[in-house]
Amino acid sequence: MRPTFGQTGTEADPADSIVRYTARRFRTWRSRELSLPRLLTREERASLKQQPGRVEATYANSSGSVDVVWGWYDRRRGVVVWAFKNSSSSERQVMLFRNSYYFGDGYWSVYYNNASFHTPFLDGSGRAPPLTQNSLQGNSPPLALVQFDSFPQSIVCFVFTLSAGQTWAMLEGGYGPSMEPSGVSLHDLSPLVSGEFCAAYDAQAVKDWDEQTRTTLGGYSPNPSTFNTWLFQAESNATFRRVFGGDSFVNGRCAQFPAANTEGSEKRPAYEGGLFPAVFPGTLSPPLNP
Repeated sequence: MRPTFGQTGTEADPADSIVRYTARRFRTWRSRELSLPRLLTREERASLKQQPGRVEATYANSSGSVDVVWGWYDRRRGVVVWAFKNSSSSERQVMLFRNSYYFGDGYWSVYYNNASFHTPFLDGSGRAPPLTQNSLQGNSPPLALVQFDSFPQSIVCFVFTLSAGQTWAMLEGGYGPSMEPSGVSLHDLSPLVSGEFCAAYDAQAVKDWDEQTRTTLGGYSPNPSTFNTWLFQAESNATFRRVFGGDSFVNGRCAQFPAANTEGSEKRPAYEGGLFPAVFPGTLSPPLNP
């Protein structure tokens, strides 16, 4: 399948209307929520107290080859365990949907920028390796790009690569007495293409993170930046959702502004807000190895 990455819909495109309708409904949902589920900061992980718990629910991907279960790890602090198991005889790659968005999509720019989360982008120069098993509190999955059928939009989220028979678990916080994992589904992914991608994040994501966690960890700089990583194709029954509408992704390296005489004037940033600069929408510089 050819990647539709970076294409732009038109007013006559039904898919574009569906995307805009979904985005409006999702913004309405976010305005009612007090917080988003998220990874834990280093300080939060250090203060956890595991409480005896049980498996609350089990879910499987469409083929039944991968299961994910969740249970409370520290209910008072709103922390759950996600445990994955690949029961098949071959490697599988999946993404996790819960509480109306894909795991990793909300605060990926903060996760990537802070080494304490251990969430790099998958390296596009090689195949995606199976998840590394550290401690439960230290386990984190990598980030990658995911494309959806019939939609020009893509997202960044966590990609879980499980070898045959592998089990793997991690923690997630941001829950509470009035919000536990819900609407959970597990979706298969297929590697589509690797290479350089220009990724820009919505600055509102960083502001929301700071408000929710009372930290100032920040997103990466410059914004946008070029990443050599993987683009995956989501299975056809996966619904496109994106938390922050200002996230933007283009196939190729980020555009470089031509040198200009800046004497006596303030240097203009290459990126402002949630969209690519209007003068160079989606423009790409030549690849490193044409």
